[in-house]
Amino acid sequence: MGKTTEKKKYFVVRERAVPEVLLKVVQAKKLLDSEKVSTVQEAAEQTGISRSSFYKYKDDIFPFHEEARGKTITFIIQMDDEPGILSVVLQTIARFHGNILTIHQSIPINGIARKRITIRKNAGGNQAMVNIAVLGYGTVGSGVVEVINTNHNSINKRAGAEINIKYVLDLRDFPGDPVEKVLVHDYDVIANDPEVDIVVEVMGGIEPAYTFVKRALESGKSVCTSNKALVAKHGPELMEIAREKNINFLFEASCGGGIPIIRALNSSLTADEIDEITGILNGTTNYMMYKMSTEGCEFDTVLKEAQAKGYAEADPTADVEGYDACRKIAILSSLAYGKFLNYEDIYTEGITKITPEDMQYAEELDMTIKLLGTSRKIGDDSFYAMVAPFLVGKSSPLYSVNDVFNAVFVHGNVLGDAMFYGSGAGKLPTASAVVADVVDEAKHLHKNIMTNWSSKPLELIPMDEVEGRFFVRVEGTTVDQVKAVFDDVEIVNLKNLPGEFGFITTKMKQGEYKEKVQKLNGSVVTMIRVKD
Repeated sequence: MGKTTEKKKYFVVRERAVPEVLLKVVQAKKLLDSEKVSTVQEAAEQTGISRSSFYKYKDDIFPFHEEARGKTITFIIQMDDEPGILSVVLQTIARFHGNILTIHQSIPINGIARKRITIRKNAGGNQAMVNIAVLGYGTVGSGVVEVINTNHNSINKRAGAEINIKYVLDLRDFPGDPVEKVLVHDYDVIANDPEVDIVVEVMGGIEPAYTFVKRALESGKSVCTSNKALVAKHGPELMEIAREKNINFLFEASCGGGIPIIRALNSSLTADEIDEITGILNGTTNYMMYKMSTEGCEFDTVLKEAQAKGYAEADPTADVEGYDACRKIAILSSLAYGKFLNYEDIYTEGITKITPEDMQYAEELDMTIKLLGTSRKIGDDSFYAMVAPFLVGKSSPLYSVNDVFNAVFVHGNVLGDAMFYGSGAGKLPTASAVVADVVDEAKHLHKNIMTNWSSKPLELIPMDEVEGRFFVRVEGTTVDQVKAVFDDVEIVNLKNLPGEFGFITTKMKQGEYKEKVQKLNGSVVTMIRVKD
């Protein structure tokens, strides 16, 4: 007699009725699937069960979707006899590529209808559609819509699903724009719609972006954003919610516009111990510094030009004072070193004091001046970070990064030197990075992508302990006096500035520099750090 095939029976029960050990087995399986742990032993220890319990029950409890694919399934459903309820059920089945074979409905009794639906779950596993909601229809938001509509075939192929823009949220109306068909003014419409899989936040600012994003994550919707202020301030909290919900919070476009630096740090460079990350992280200031260097323009002149071309906002403070670059280097450092670097702890200095004369000195030294965000690991658990203008020599790959372009330099103990270069801002480059996150999230709708960023704080050494070389312009003193204080220095003179001269110090701690400069007669006109 042949072996009798076991007939499996399944039941739908509330979570509260399931024994705790079975729920922990599910947690352990999720840890293994997400690659947060590599062994059953680790998964068991983290969830508080034994290995024997895991092996005993692992094939007996699972999320429904894991067992449904490629099989014929019959549902018996009791629901209120109200118009529209059955259509919602059928739409949900279709959305997940369920092929409806039969539907039978009994005559409603006491307002309750009994429905029997038989479906086959397609073996391919790809979703028919992934619905997204775009929060904000400004420069980046309209770019996201444009990119998805322009490249929809290739995007859908890469996502393994059709990316459908179901909603666009904005307070404004856009008469005549095709976006009118999906435009909403109330976030509750998006938050309460279970069909929305991914929320794209491109509003900017902290509020209401933070409230909207947190609410989306808590309701099980993945989120991607270009909002560096949001990520820098609330990144750890939002990523933790995403991990708990087994969804994703991605932010490739928050740093470097279209440069894929976030994904590189989070996946491509995970075999390296990163010990330095330095970048030209603000296109506006890089454009301004380039113009000051090549055309000898004053700061106010190039600022007005940048504003006229749309590179700088009416209020340029975030750019020219270094605050934008500060948030970006905080995000990049947190990913590079695996701890949370609070942007408020980073020494930040802008470009407002840089003059055409400073640029002349730089040229005389075969260097240029760039606003850099930089951080470095200098010991087992010792780091510094700052944003400031730096003199950059021709040997540096950052020297030739001009105009509105951005670049990020990374040094790893295995990789050595690497640089990521591209358009750091603009409608379509930034939108391209956002849509790349949408694709990644569509491919991992119910699986969290591990991020090398913990909530443990990254503590910085005091700035006075940071070593470096310093370029100093002085007046009212002599070369001999400077050498008597600073010993070996490199002197530079400009013929058109006879009342002063400049010098570059040897490497020393900033605290030592401050002590020595106090001993000089005369006054310091400018001090600019030198990038080594």
